[in-house]
Amino acid sequence: MAIQQKDRIYLDGELFELFSTPLDAFFEAHQEIPSFRGKMPECRRGYMASWRIRNNVLYLTGFQQVSPTVVINPRDVLSRPKMVADWYNGTLRIPIDTADSNAKGSNDPQEAELHIYVKRGVVYTHEIVQKKHVPSNNSKKNNVL
Repeated sequence: MAIQQKDRIYLDGELFELFSTPLDAFFEAHQEIPSFRGKMPECRRGYMASWRIRNNVLYLTGFQQVSPTVVINPRDVLSRPKMVADWYNGTLRIPIDTADSNAKGSNDPQEAELHIYVKRGVVYTHEIVQKKHVPSNNSKKNNVL
């Protein structure tokens, strides 16, 4: 399976990858926008989006289709250059490097995720969630839950 291209999000002037796909909820609510077909292996959902949080509000700031067989006008998705994502309710999952994981000499620099909880496009809380490691019965490596 090919590594998937991820959405991007700007937080405090830094660019991060985003494990979540908030734009999926937008497409579910807007059935008039054609679905993507012929998706590329590295981006099965057929698009990439960019996001920004400013003043505790989630904005969709960019959209790029990756599907070679469907042409979507970005204006069908973005009604203005920076659009409040007021359709989105959920958790934004952002992999982060922590000073603690780097100090331990871990092979996995993303041992933590920043979870940002959003309701109708407004951030209401956030937390850092540590990944849990458990020993595998079949190998000497650890599995991530």
